Amino acid sequence: MLVVTAVLELVYLDASGSTGAATLHVSSVETVSSIDAQASALASIIASVTDCVIVRQRIKYKVLQVEPPPAAIGSSVKRVGGFYLSTSSTTPDAVILIPGISDAILETSGVRAGYGIDVSNSDVIAFVSELLAMGATNPFADAITALDDAYLESGA
Repeated sequence: MLVVTAVLELVYLDASGSTGAATLHVSSVETVSSIDAQASALASIIASVTDCVIVRQRIKYKVLQVEPPPAAIGSSVKRVGGFYLSTSSTTPDAVILIPGISDAILETSGVRAGYGIDVSNSDVIAFVSELLAMGATNPFADAITALDDAYLESGA
């Protein structure tokens, strides 16, 4: 699993012209302006313990690989759900395929029992709401406007 981390780098210059850096990891949920303000405050504190001068202050974002949590017992990426979404009436629609569909979102009664994804399920609604909020599009950059239907494509 990948996570984003913010790295603050304060670069110092010595009398010979060589540079060295103090590097700190900071919360990546902080805003850049907040991290920048904290960096300036830290640099002024460090000034009292070094004979070097600060020449650069930089905020970098890195992606780190971390061990993912364990998957649910019996889960399978082969259980693919197809979410069929509308764009506008004049553009191609969109399909999003999601691996490892949970039984918890499948319909349990009626003609779609066991393969129809319950579009009234709160997790499905939250997923679609997030797609709309983030401005997701089809491959032609047409904005997704609604969920039409969803099915289990493969139950292997």
